[in-house]
Amino acid sequence: MSESPKADNAQPMTLDSAKVLYVDGQEASRVQLEEVLRGIGFERITACETLEEFPGKLAAAAPDLLFVDIDGAPDWAFDTIRGIRNRDLGDCPFVVIVALTMKPALEVVQAALAAGSDDMVVKPVTARALRERVVNQIENRKEFIATEDYVGPDRRADARKLTEDDPAAIEVPNSLRHAATGDESAALSEERIQETLRNLSVQKFFHLSQKVARIAAGQRDLLADGTDDGDCAAAVQEIAATLAEIDELVGEQDFRSVTQVVASTRQTLAEIEACGDAVTARHFDLLHAHGGSIGVVLKESDESAGVLVSALEKAVAVVKGAEDRAEAKAGLEDTSEGPGAAEPPSVESVAPDAPVETDPESPAKIPFKVRFKAWWEGVDPAKMSAAAPK
Repeated sequence: MSESPKADNAQPMTLDSAKVLYVDGQEASRVQLEEVLRGIGFERITACETLEEFPGKLAAAAPDLLFVDIDGAPDWAFDTIRGIRNRDLGDCPFVVIVALTMKPALEVVQAALAAGSDDMVVKPVTARALRERVVNQIENRKEFIATEDYVGPDRRADARKLTEDDPAAIEVPNSLRHAATGDESAALSEERIQETLRNLSVQKFFHLSQKVARIAAGQRDLLADGTDDGDCAAAVQEIAATLAEIDELVGEQDFRSVTQVVASTRQTLAEIEACGDAVTARHFDLLHAHGGSIGVVLKESDESAGVLVSALEKAVAVVKGAEDRAEAKAGLEDTSEGPGAAEPPSVESVAPDAPVETDPESPAKIPFKVRFKAWWEGVDPAKMSAAAPK
């Protein structure tokens, strides 16, 4: 009978009830891995030989631990890991995933980790190495983060100072730990999965909204500088693609608080597309404000949506009015027969040039409506009264 693995100063763990699935196209490798798995205590083991049978095996096995060989078909392997983490494949995005390789080159390791795997093991696998890796995933599995293009273990250096815009790590269900130790706090349930997915979706949503603001700000600055117009069409296309991802998250998680601002952003984008070559820095300034506002509403509360949409619509109206007056002025200059012709009044841009910033952890938090009004009017929010903007 094999000895159960132990962590330092920990009680023995039993692995006989934990479910393992491994996919490897090489028979010799599969045989060797299964021998090692059984040698350290696993009994419920399912092998997968081909890529075609993997989705069915994954659904049937519902593994607590998944081994994926990345040598035979690396692109498939990385796409599969990402698909699991994004719940495009399988029922649980939080299964412990270990990549297997005989070629641990730096770029291979980085690609496997960037896809969302928990760990990597070099083949041929030894009992000692595998035991250590399994114990580590049971006792010390990393928490997860979500960004605009990644869902998986948090690998940020512990010593790095994080800013308020960095996503907070989230503890995820760990059915391998539950099976090995009986820890109910690590158990899987559909309710726990949905709650964790929502928390990760909030992180991803915020990063996507910041991406909209970042792209818009970059294009705005190019247009305002005048030395390089950049590629407006490409910027619009990239923002449209990001909004499509945001729409998907809104549908999946029912983020009602941001629906108004997302709709306003999409309308502004449509108006920019309709401008063609006449697009200006002001248009992208509006998109910059919209992108930042999506994240603000997500962080704040439902009531902030109405305030933001009202103010953003005001900015859109002013920019459109400025364009109409500019066109009228151009027409008058073309038809004027002398210096006495009337000129339309000049209009200043009231589009905010930065998204609303929040600091929810600040002990002296300024009410959202006051901060928004201050941002809009370009004054120090600390000098304003608590009166809400009208």
